[in-house]
Amino acid sequence: MEGLNHLRKKMACYDIRQSDVFDGIESYSVTFSNGKDTSIAIYSPEGEIERTFEYYRDVRIPSPVMGKLIKEYLDWKVLGSKYLVSYSKTGALEETFRVKMKKEGNSIWVENNIVKN
Repeated sequence: MEGLNHLRKKMACYDIRQSDVFDGIESYSVTFSNGKDTSIAIYSPEGEIERTFEYYRDVRIPSPVMGKLIKEYLDWKVLGSKYLVSYSKTGALEETFRVKMKKEGNSIWVENNIVKN
């Protein structure tokens, strides 16, 4: 979660109004990346975050999601994970956990979506 917290802090602290390209007329998209994870923030002409799109690899899966996977995919091993989240200033939050699982030479991606308004 270190990459997640670092990029979110960077996004929240970034002041688009200090950028040379900021003119207060258009919305701006700014991408933050640490090489493994990526966050994109859309800033309003007023310099406020309107929405975000975030993509993180190999995050710790929350217990409720992991518990559900363990029940549904007994004897499968977790190989990796992806966490995608989008946020809108209107309050909508959508989280998607994608988990790669393997059993007896077969691998699958399992997806769990959480939408909060």
